[in-house]
Amino acid sequence: MKALLCCLLFAFLFFSSPGYSQSSDSSKVVQKDLWDIVSPKKVESIEDEEAHKIQKGLLPYASINPATGVEFGVFGNLAAYFGDHTTTRLSNMTMGAAYTTKKQFTTNLRTIIFTNNDNWILVGDARFYKYSQSTYGLGSASTGNAEVPLTFNMIRFYETALRKIYKSLYAGGGINYQRHYSIGGYTPVDVTEGVPVSYDAYSLYCFNHDFNPNEYTSAGLNLSAGIDSRDNIINAYKGIYFRTSYFFYDKVLGGSSKWQSIGTEFKTYLPLAKKHNQRLAFWYYGSFLTNGRAPYMELPSIGWDTYGNSGRGYVQGRFRGSSMVYAETEYRLDLSTNGLLGAVAFLNCSTTSNDDTAEHLFNTMNPAGGLGLRIKLNKISRTNISIDYGIGKNSNGFYLNVGEAF
Repeated sequence: MKALLCCLLFAFLFFSSPGYSQSSDSSKVVQKDLWDIVSPKKVESIEDEEAHKIQKGLLPYASINPATGVEFGVFGNLAAYFGDHTTTRLSNMTMGAAYTTKKQFTTNLRTIIFTNNDNWILVGDARFYKYSQSTYGLGSASTGNAEVPLTFNMIRFYETALRKIYKSLYAGGGINYQRHYSIGGYTPVDVTEGVPVSYDAYSLYCFNHDFNPNEYTSAGLNLSAGIDSRDNIINAYKGIYFRTSYFFYDKVLGGSSKWQSIGTEFKTYLPLAKKHNQRLAFWYYGSFLTNGRAPYMELPSIGWDTYGNSGRGYVQGRFRGSSMVYAETEYRLDLSTNGLLGAVAFLNCSTTSNDDTAEHLFNTMNPAGGLGLRIKLNKISRTNISIDYGIGKNSNGFYLNVGEAF
């Protein structure tokens, strides 16, 4: 572990050093990806007409994550232009099914589709999980001593349609449905003379807010608006992404409770130097409960963003709260001029609140950081294989993934 960090640090210092004499003008070097190494017959120029056809792949994989242990599965990816490639951005669809050493089973389908001339953006997230995950109570000050080893099944269907209003400005809305059921692993609340005397953080929250701890559903609508000028949604080199959404959940729509929240997200990508394609990426997102009470597993948590990449350095679900603010910055560069190898260094920080104990956002902060390697899987879509190691407060872990963290 320490040896890996030392090697990564050496690579950063060596390749970014002013004294390193290798030219890094990637525009003069034929770009390579993993398939060029495996199958030399693959087209070599990303300007080739083949680059504008559908890029697809289906392959078995093994992944590592503190929340799942070792994960074995099948991963599919489709990247395509659904319109004139000179005026339409590359759409991306990922799907997968996996089984883990922690006896978890997951399936998912995530889509970001740009129609011709980027007139519409269609964003989808569908999942079925047979899952296990510990929770530690709400708020940034929660400790590992409060661990509750939950097991549950989850069904999710999110779909949002955004219409171009002006240039990179979009607005629209969608539906959000998520159901947790067959929930187990918690200590049921034991009440004596109307007072809970035996419980854990999860069961007490459900008891206090009148939720069935075995199952609950959130069903609602969202209104969304934002800006998206990224040059590539899979691995952006420049541009910004901003989106704000208001979520309305109600029993009338089939949910277990009535509640509302605001979600905000911002990403920006800044070129730093042409040498080794150095760039800086920044990511912020916030989720703020504005009215009512959300089911426990619907409350914002690290590792539960769309692609499950927030909070590297901690296990998924380690910090959860009534509201949450998360920020991360990442330095990225190419280690090879042909783009096959790259590296990153990242820092992140999160804060969560607990309305039941009057713990506010920013009362406690939980930072983390780490280093990572990148291997180009597809040079046309810029898809990378990511190998990261993160360290947080009393926490660390390896993360093996397909694609960038953000």
